[in-house]
Amino acid sequence: MAGPLSGVGGHIDQGGVVIGCLRTWTLSLTAALAEAICSASSGATLRAAGNLDWSGSYTAYGHTPAVDPGDSFTLNAAIAGVAAASIGLEGAAICDSWTVEVDIEGGAVIGHTVNFSANGALGYGASGVLAVDDDDSLPAPHPGNLCKVQIAEASPYDASHANILDVRTWSLTVTADNKSFVSSETAGQTKRSAGNIDAKVAIGLYAQDDIGYDSLPTANAIVGLRLFVTATLYWELAYAMVEEVGDQGADVEAGALAGGSLSLGNMAYADISGTFTEGHIKNPAGADIWP
Repeated sequence: MAGPLSGVGGHIDQGGVVIGCLRTWTLSLTAALAEAICSASSGATLRAAGNLDWSGSYTAYGHTPAVDPGDSFTLNAAIAGVAAASIGLEGAAICDSWTVEVDIEGGAVIGHTVNFSANGALGYGASGVLAVDDDDSLPAPHPGNLCKVQIAEASPYDASHANILDVRTWSLTVTADNKSFVSSETAGQTKRSAGNIDAKVAIGLYAQDDIGYDSLPTANAIVGLRLFVTATLYWELAYAMVEEVGDQGADVEAGALAGGSLSLGNMAYADISGTFTEGHIKNPAGADIWP
C-alpha cells in the first residue's frame, strides 16, 4: 500500500544540468483568485479562477550556483525516482536571486540558496512528465574556515587587495529585478522577463585590539572586493560602495569580543582616478556573471 514519501531521494535537473550536492528544494503554486460581490451573491463573496503563478528555492552545497539571476531555465525537481520514473514537478522558470554564504568562524561547509519564479506552466506527475537524472557528481565540500575577504581602496584605486582582518562571515547576494506579466498570450499563467542586476555583500568581523574599527572603510567609500571560497579562489566585485559600517560597540557586562559589520552594494561604474570605469562581478572560475 502506498504511503508518505520521504525526501531522501530528492534531486533537481536544472536546464539539463544536475545540481550537485542538493540539500533542499521547495515550491509553492498560487492563484490570484478574482473576487466579486453583487446583488445576486446573497451578501457573500464570489470567487473565480485567477492567474496562476509559482515560485520556489533550493539550497545546495558549493560556492558557485549553477544559474545566475535573470537566466531562464527548465526546472525538473524530483522528490524521488530517476529519469522517466521521477516523481515531482517541472516547468519553465527564471532565476530571481541567489546567495552564497561563508561561515569562517563556525567552519561550516560553504553553501548557497537559489530563488526562482515561474516563466511558464507547472506540471506535476510521475513518468512521462519529468526527465530528472540522479545526482552522480562527486561531493567535494569546502569548509569556510580557511576563507578570507580582501579589499582594494578605490579612491584612488589600489589594485593590490589587502586582507580585512579577523573576518567572521561573509555573504554575497546577486539579484535580478525580473518583471512579471500576464497577457493574452500566456493563457492565465504569469511569466517574467529578465530585469536589472544588483549585488549586495555583508561581512561580519571583529574589532582590532590596537585600532578598533579604524582600519575599516567609511560609508560611501568605493572599493574592490575579493570574497575567497578557498585559499586561492574568490568572487570578485569591481566595484562596491560601503553602505553601512555597523554593529560597532562594546558589551561590558559579558566581556564579549567587540564585533562589527560591513554592508556594501555593487557599483556598475565608478570614478577611478578620474576615469569613469565599468566594473564587473566575476565568479571563482574567473568568468563574468555581469556584465
